[in-house]
Amino acid sequence: TLVTVNSDPSKITDAVQSFVDTYNKVMDSIATVTAFDPNNTSNNGVLFGSSTVQQLENSMGLFVTQSYSNVGQYRNLSAIGITIGQDGKLTLDTDALSSAIASNPDDIRSLFTTNSKAIASDFTTNPPTQAKPAVKGIGAALSDFLSRFTDSGTGLLFNAADAITAQETQLKKRQTDLATLLIAKKNRLILQFANLESTIAGLKNQGTALNSLSTTTSK
Repeated sequence: TLVTVNSDPSKITDAVQSFVDTYNKVMDSIATVTAFDPNNTSNNGVLFGSSTVQQLENSMGLFVTQSYSNVGQYRNLSAIGITIGQDGKLTLDTDALSSAIASNPDDIRSLFTTNSKAIASDFTTNPPTQAKPAVKGIGAALSDFLSRFTDSGTGLLFNAADAITAQETQLKKRQTDLATLLIAKKNRLILQFANLESTIAGLKNQGTALNSLSTTTSK
């Protein structure tokens, strides 16, 4: 969610509330797909036990409680009325946010929108350029954070999905190999039963022959 902060207090509140609501929807989705039913495991969420999703959930909790440097008066979400509950979801105290807006709206803007790149030192300039670290507010930090999970090819969720696809392919191959093995085994069993049938028939013939011999002898 892009949080655009402007001079209209109501729009600032709406933008921050939208951020909170979107975050909570993500947490609700995670809760659904990782749900656990101790009475009926067939009701468990499709991603129950997924270490990747667990890592995402934990990382999101850490993200919303971290502090930011060099972004102004407000250094974290709690400073503008956003807190995290036991369920991992966010709550916005609109009174606290309104107070922060009235006190210093520019620093709320800075908290969400700061995104300056690192500057390397350069002593060939006059005056010399001093090195400066990158400074990122919530918006830029959130983008970087989510990229770790969602980027095509490198994201953890992307890789997890690839792993599931690979497992599916492997299982299908195993299924095919097993089917081939079962067919071969079936054919061997049919042959064995045929041989057994032939042996039994031979034994029956032997019995008939012996019976005939007994009859001939008795004559």
